[in-house]
Amino acid sequence: MTNIRLFAAQHRLHFFISTPGLVELITISPIFLLNNEDVVSVTYVRVSRTIRLLRIIRYIFKFVKFGETEVSQQIFKIFLTILTLILLTSGILEAIENSGENKRTYLHTMVYFTVVTLSTVGYGDVVPETELGRLVVMILIMTTIVLIPQQTNELIRLMGMQSIYARAIYKANSEVPHIIVTGHVGVPALKNFCMELFHPDHGNQDKNAVILQQNVPSVEMESFFHNPQYELFLTYLQGNPMLDKDLRRAVATRAKACVLLTNKYVSDSYSADHKNILTGLAIKKYVHHNTGENTRLIMQLIKPESKTHFYSSLNMKSNDQLIVVEEIKMNLLAKSCFSPGIISMLSNLIASAGDAAIEAESDAKEWLKEYATGMGHEIYRTDLSYKVSNFLDKFNEIVPRKEIL
Repeated sequence: MTNIRLFAAQHRLHFFISTPGLVELITISPIFLLNNEDVVSVTYVRVSRTIRLLRIIRYIFKFVKFGETEVSQQIFKIFLTILTLILLTSGILEAIENSGENKRTYLHTMVYFTVVTLSTVGYGDVVPETELGRLVVMILIMTTIVLIPQQTNELIRLMGMQSIYARAIYKANSEVPHIIVTGHVGVPALKNFCMELFHPDHGNQDKNAVILQQNVPSVEMESFFHNPQYELFLTYLQGNPMLDKDLRRAVATRAKACVLLTNKYVSDSYSADHKNILTGLAIKKYVHHNTGENTRLIMQLIKPESKTHFYSSLNMKSNDQLIVVEEIKMNLLAKSCFSPGIISMLSNLIASAGDAAIEAESDAKEWLKEYATGMGHEIYRTDLSYKVSNFLDKFNEIVPRKEIL
């Protein structure tokens, strides 16, 4: 295997003098020299076997990633480095100290000595008696002085780069449902969304919204989060909705729905739609892979053609709701040609309001009173009984749709 790595290396000389190359050379050399007792001693064979531990550690660093963030991975790296120094030094000292006659040093004794040395306590009850063993301890101390502070500084740097929103995790509550809001979440869109979601007319049940965005929130958005009306119900997470680790932080597997907003004023509408579609598919794939269920998406799109692209990309049944901005806009403009004012009427009906949006005074004009009364009327979606559903099905069979229109 070493010969293969040496042959496949782009710079063979660099590989030969690198740490992995030297480790490979030390560990395989006793195989060729075991027959010559004058050249290879038993101590060298034992030490070379102990150095094989570095090969295992290299594979752990390469293939095992402990933790979801770079900070947790760096902590695991420091822990693994200290463990490697302890085991490697203890094994080498045990092999060296037992090379003499009438000497017996156990591995656990050397582990105790190494830990005491690394912690700078130095009780002195156990010390290496050979010159070579003392040289190994000196190398251990110099390596620790250089290596551990270097990795600790890297950990501090990674922690300083991450904001509190990048480290935050949403704590789900089985009694309080939550939804995930991602996509292009601007402050005006978020204000309108929260006003509608947390409106008293939609019930008094508590519900939370998790905002998942890749950027740090702006000052205006942070001030909105501290609004007493929504402060307890909003959670902002800095992360990528297409990554499993960030979806795990947002507890996407237990979310009631995922809302993907779009930038209605973007110049490239197709790119914005494609980004939302890819994000939605990534969320559905993550939830389906972990739970076997299909999460619900409420997605804003700009172009009507994007709706076809989304449904053609699904390989499962879904109850997703797609809101196509241009499709709604064009339909309302067409209807307004036959019924002027229908856009204003529908806009008021689908927006939740209190008992009266405008407090009409006694001496106010008649149209103002009628407008204030009309603002209290809203459209709500409800489930009809099976009798009404059967009646509508039979009615559609008897009367063609064209005649109804």
